Amino acid sequence: MSTTVVFNGISYQVPAQGDTRWGPYTSRYLTALGTYALAPSGGAFTLTADVNFGANFGLLSKYFTSITSTPATAGVLRLAKTDAVEWRNNAGAGNNVLSVDSSDHLLWNGTVIDNNLAALPDGQIWIGNGSSIPTPQTLTGDVTVTDLGVTAIGAGKIVNSQISNSAAIAYSKLSLTGSIVNADIFSSAAIATSKLAALSASIVPVTDASGFLTSSATTTTELGYVHGVTSAIQTQMDAKAPLNSPVLVTPNLGTPSAGVLTNCSGTAASLTAGHVTTNANLTGPITSSGNATSIASQTGTGTKFVVDTSPVLVTPTLGVAAATSINFGDTALANYKEGTWTPADASGASLSLTVTSAKYTRVGNVAHIQLHVTYPSTASGAAASISGLPFTVNGYGTAKIESNTGVTDMIASFRNATTTLTILKTGDAAVTNANLTTGFIIFTGFYLI
Repeated sequence: MSTTVVFNGISYQVPAQGDTRWGPYTSRYLTALGTYALAPSGGAFTLTADVNFGANFGLLSKYFTSITSTPATAGVLRLAKTDAVEWRNNAGAGNNVLSVDSSDHLLWNGTVIDNNLAALPDGQIWIGNGSSIPTPQTLTGDVTVTDLGVTAIGAGKIVNSQISNSAAIAYSKLSLTGSIVNADIFSSAAIATSKLAALSASIVPVTDASGFLTSSATTTTELGYVHGVTSAIQTQMDAKAPLNSPVLVTPNLGTPSAGVLTNCSGTAASLTAGHVTTNANLTGPITSSGNATSIASQTGTGTKFVVDTSPVLVTPTLGVAAATSINFGDTALANYKEGTWTPADASGASLSLTVTSAKYTRVGNVAHIQLHVTYPSTASGAAASISGLPFTVNGYGTAKIESNTGVTDMIASFRNATTTLTILKTGDAAVTNANLTTGFIIFTGFYLI
């Protein structure tokens, strides 16, 4: 049975052994192969549609030539001058085109991208010409450039019109020495006096012969002497009497607030009554005879003052002596003080005592003290002791203690040269903190200071 094959879009019957009437079919098939098959000898092979070689293999060839008239004569891809190589752009909206122009410049999407850049002369840069072609040029005019890329602005090239109104050029950049005149200073500039050249300190400024401010010989202290003057000073001085040997014509001396009148002559006939009594002696506690005065002996009764060696004071109020003592004939009583003191555990057990009352009164060298404290719950076997006495003990002393602890015959023993007392039983037996747990002790006693 024959086999059907398709060649160049047409079906042909290829006979099998034993078939009959196969001649016409075979002739048509062989004629098609001779007409349309690609031969090694080459020649024209005109396609009527694109050839798809699939996804696995491609064409191998020494070169590929465009059918456009006058293609390139060498190279793998031989294109004519009007041919282009195109890629689809990434946006998918058009093609990117690589081509050449009539001056043989390589174009990318119509723009020159090559003009033998490697041949740029020393010190020149590429500048596009009127045909949009990069052309080597040397910078001239206001700005120049070196082959290291360093640019420079020529001297005298920047003029006023080229400076922006908002340039904010720093004053330090301007060269204005000797150029600023009075007309250049704004009438409302309010220039601070600290900007003027300093004059001598604490003097009165004056203008010199040219009208410029300068230092005078008058100080600000001297100027202050005439502050508050309301009229011509010389006129006022002329109306005053001289210091030496003034001549007073019908003066009105007024009433002096204080002073001593000495070396006066004449009489006191014109003095008014009640002001000065002449030729009379003082009477009362203070008496006088001529210029001599004396104080009479007085007691402390009434409103009289006392000047006797052994005055009799009737119900006096002595007040508080600032820095002295009262002498009773044998020993001076120099100290009296009242206050409170701060008892604290001195046994080493760090107990926190509750203080109800702790007061003292010092009279001379004896301190009278009072104490009411409560012990906390404690099992400490340390000997009970309390510190914080208001004054250091000089010698020894004791005081009987009252307590609710059940411990009887307790005393407070003041320890010499300390501010501490020890709680003992009669006979010097120690009382421990545990003996006083949760109980109070109260005593009043005294010791020497």
